[in-house]
Amino acid sequence: MPEIDDLKEEIKALKAKLEELEGLKSAGARAEEALRESGDLYRTLAESADDCIFIIGKDLRIEYLNNFAARFLGREKGESLGRRLSDFFPPPAYSLMEKSLEEVFTTGAQLFKEDIFDIPGKGAIGLGTKLSPLFGKDGAVRAVLGIARDITARLQWTGELKKERDRAQMYLDVAGAILLIIDASQIVRLINRRGVGILGYGEDEIIGKNWFGNFVPEEMRAGMKECFSMIFSGGEGTYNCLEGPVLTRDGDTKVISWTHTLLKDDEGVACAVLASGIDITERKKREEENQRLIAELKEALSSIKILRGLLPICASCKKIRDDNGYWKKIEVYIQEHSEADFSHGICPDCARRFY
Repeated sequence: MPEIDDLKEEIKALKAKLEELEGLKSAGARAEEALRESGDLYRTLAESADDCIFIIGKDLRIEYLNNFAARFLGREKGESLGRRLSDFFPPPAYSLMEKSLEEVFTTGAQLFKEDIFDIPGKGAIGLGTKLSPLFGKDGAVRAVLGIARDITARLQWTGELKKERDRAQMYLDVAGAILLIIDASQIVRLINRRGVGILGYGEDEIIGKNWFGNFVPEEMRAGMKECFSMIFSGGEGTYNCLEGPVLTRDGDTKVISWTHTLLKDDEGVACAVLASGIDITERKKREEENQRLIAELKEALSSIKILRGLLPICASCKKIRDDNGYWKKIEVYIQEHSEADFSHGICPDCARRFY
């Protein structure tokens, strides 16, 4: 009968639907179990981490913290959960934390900070903290996940390194010569105050720039680059290149006498050149001026005829015998052998004698 057949089909469809629901229920149970296992794994990783891991709610209360974070705070985990950060940190440190957390809650962007906190009983502590937003179902940031690491030792080492660098820079700055370091790619890595003053640029306008492309006159670049390459391929030692010009910010050219020393890394590979230069522009100008004056003097002397040696002169008429044996009046001889000329007259004695 048609009605019985239809009923059988409906029963069959219901059985298939029940089987499908049972399958979904089983899959859901497996997914829930996997999620629970995954959560347990992440929780285990967090609890065994050597970093502070915590979750802070919008009211800046602690929703979660791992064992390492609890030890950092000096409290049991149960005592810390639900407490505000202001209960654990003095106002200056809490203010820095609050500002960073509020930024993440407002922007919804990840943030990385390195701060030094002065904590009573612990002194100055450096923390490198990564803050990540946790979003709710409505898409708004509901909490912030933080991972903080103690970087006090690194900051102290960095501070000492900076002091040493500043001390070395001070020694460089008091030097009377230009001192700069140029790496293998011809980039300036260091320059002292004297070099900055001669070039007329700010230090930040020189560091990181190609030395030859920016601070050497175009007509001299090829030769200076060749000298630079020879230093890199020549091995250890100090090299004195020819005097080379530098181009200042004003477009002027200054002449520098350079001395170069090849620098090598810990593995003995050439990595940079230390160039020491003395500004000899004024000295070169004086030398050129002296050369010009000497040339002018030589030219003047070459046009002057000077009488030297013994002159054969008649004791009576005062005529002089020339190289060819001819006797000439004294004024004629002198005119021929010098630039002098004569204007004749009579002295008082001769005037009385003859007239």
